[in-house]
Amino acid sequence: MPEGLVLHFADLPPQERSWINAVPGTSTPRTLIDCALAGLSPDLLRQAAKQALARALVTKAELGEVENVLEPFGGIRDDNTDVHLAAGLQTGAGATPENRLENWRRLLRADGSC
Repeated sequence: MPEGLVLHFADLPPQERSWINAVPGTSTPRTLIDCALAGLSPDLLRQAAKQALARALVTKAELGEVENVLEPFGGIRDDNTDVHLAAGLQTGAGATPENRLENWRRLLRADGSC
């Protein structure tokens, strides 16, 4: 195992697991919650949560524990809500696993990449 790499083991329900090619890992919401509970700096945790929200990898509802940890530091403060609405993206309670792929397609079309 490479130096500095730490493996964690836990029994997780299927919705908290994901695969990146052949490598098992945790889902984005689970990873953010684990980081929050492990004491990741508030600035880095907020940045990660905001990026996950902007990329429609999580919903605001899935980040309850993260929001609780960040509350004393000003919360998540999703400043991109207007950008999401202008691009026609489903965010917050409207974002579901079924429409996250469509969000990616809209983002790619919006910036001319696709």
